[in-house]
Amino acid sequence: MRLPFLTEIKFLRTKDKIRFPFGRVLSLGIFCLFLMILPAGAEELKPADLHFKEGPLSRETSEKQTVSPQTKGLPANHHVREDVRKLEYPETTGRIPSLRIFFQGLPDVPYLGFITAQKLGYYKEAGLPEVQLLWMNESQDACELLMLGQADFVSAWMIEGYLACAGGQPIVAISQTAQRSSCGVCVRKIPGSEIQNIEQLDGKKIGIWCRKEGIPRFFFAHKQMHPEFIVQNSFSFFLMKKKVLDALFYTSYSAKTFAEIYKRRDMFTFFDFDTYGVNIPEDALFCRRSFIKRYPDIAEKFVRASWKGWKFVADNPQEAIQMLREQRIRFSLSADSVQLRKQLQVWMDILMLDANLDQNGHCSKDGFAQMRTGLIKNGTLHKDAPHYEDFFYNILDPKDRIRIKK
Repeated sequence: MRLPFLTEIKFLRTKDKIRFPFGRVLSLGIFCLFLMILPAGAEELKPADLHFKEGPLSRETSEKQTVSPQTKGLPANHHVREDVRKLEYPETTGRIPSLRIFFQGLPDVPYLGFITAQKLGYYKEAGLPEVQLLWMNESQDACELLMLGQADFVSAWMIEGYLACAGGQPIVAISQTAQRSSCGVCVRKIPGSEIQNIEQLDGKKIGIWCRKEGIPRFFFAHKQMHPEFIVQNSFSFFLMKKKVLDALFYTSYSAKTFAEIYKRRDMFTFFDFDTYGVNIPEDALFCRRSFIKRYPDIAEKFVRASWKGWKFVADNPQEAIQMLREQRIRFSLSADSVQLRKQLQVWMDILMLDANLDQNGHCSKDGFAQMRTGLIKNGTLHKDAPHYEDFFYNILDPKDRIRIKK
């Protein structure tokens, strides 16, 4: 669409004179100047601030890294150089000036508890330093930020954090938010060539999300199927319509709710992974092992205040949705309250919030065992990969807090 004042610049000829359109050129100049000064006036946490310089764990250098013997089958971005593995969290004297938490994505329903906790001052009430909620796009690696010293906590999927830990990164999970899987793949119903069952996707093209590809790869390896994965940065039904993809990886709180709200559910077939016996928990909180050993009280206060935020969301969904809409509008994201409210209803079933906040954050040992065993069985990890007790410490559990100090 062409803006009204950005018309084509032409030399307008009269009978014997040539008139230059100074007004139009001036409008174009003002518009360009506006674009140049816009970033300087943006608020804190603007998307431009989310990029970081390539460090020792970048994709470009990962192939040259020394590989841990227990992670021979890992993707290149999960390997860690020996010298990087020995890095410790920077020594801090006195009070920590701020806490930085990065999310593997932009403001969305799975992060609403953190947004409300900050908005309502729960972190401040807990006596924590300033808490910065920082957002990143799907092409960036949240766990890598811990290694680069750019984050104190990150929110990412359990399998991604575990693969990073198995690859030698000294990170641990300290709270599990998603208690069950919400993942699956969907296909578009096409007369004459409709895919009726999951087995028909063997050898087909499936779109998966960058940095959230661990679960779909795990699922199809578990099913002994070999589809062609196409990594993309966003979810789009359009790619199936154009037959670029045969199927799309999805989460139920996003794709299914979208299809239901816009009355397109009958256009797609959804295959939920948990109906095929794969139920790996998703979103979790991670930090460096050295951080939690030095500052266990800070980690505990942060996690407890975050769960208090989720309690507010459960009790006040309308007000919480409005807080999320404000964040999404800042990033020029869709902020449809009806869709967000439906997504929140689905997400709260995945969260399984307990009224007693100290009872939250546990990770299913059965789900973890399925993940670890499957990764070893399909050759991604070796049999000496980290066990549950070496990787997960629920910071709200007194017994796990004792284990942290050992």
